[in-house]
Amino acid sequence: MAGCKYLPEDVTKAFWKNKGLKISDLDIDDETEEVAEKVNTVEELATEMWKQSVSEKERGIVSRLIEECDEWARDNGLRGISRSDLNAFLGEKDISLSPGAREEIYSRVSVLLRKMSRKEKEILPRLVKECCEWAKEAGLSKVTRTHVSEFLDEKGQSLSFPARDSLLRKGIISLKRQ
Repeated sequence: MAGCKYLPEDVTKAFWKNKGLKISDLDIDDETEEVAEKVNTVEELATEMWKQSVSEKERGIVSRLIEECDEWARDNGLRGISRSDLNAFLGEKDISLSPGAREEIYSRVSVLLRKMSRKEKEILPRLVKECCEWAKEAGLSKVTRTHVSEFLDEKGQSLSFPARDSLLRKGIISLKRQ
């Protein structure tokens, strides 16, 4: 008899052992068929209850983990996130999640990384102004990606790639106007 796919096998074994049954040794014949059906029903019910319990617990932390993973990916200079990256992030936090929760974090962070963060949108006008002043002091009439990187390094500021691109475009326009 196959154990359920979601519950850890040792949990189901411990449950049945506690009930005085060694389910893995059951030979399915006419006498044990009724017991086997009941075992399957109980395991299906237990699996559903387990999933529901895990889902409720995970719902409370998934939103927070999405924000933290987005920040972690940006801090690590990632343009996108792979499942391996997500595993590394969760491993650093020593967090184990269901496949559904992992997939939700993966997909939501993938979308977020293609956008500027709220914080980046707020500070971008100031950074454009400071970058233009920095460029003028350096005798530059135009900024390049390399210049933007140098400017950000000197400021100790990290930005996502969409925010860097925006800073570059707005910096070029602002310098042309001056």
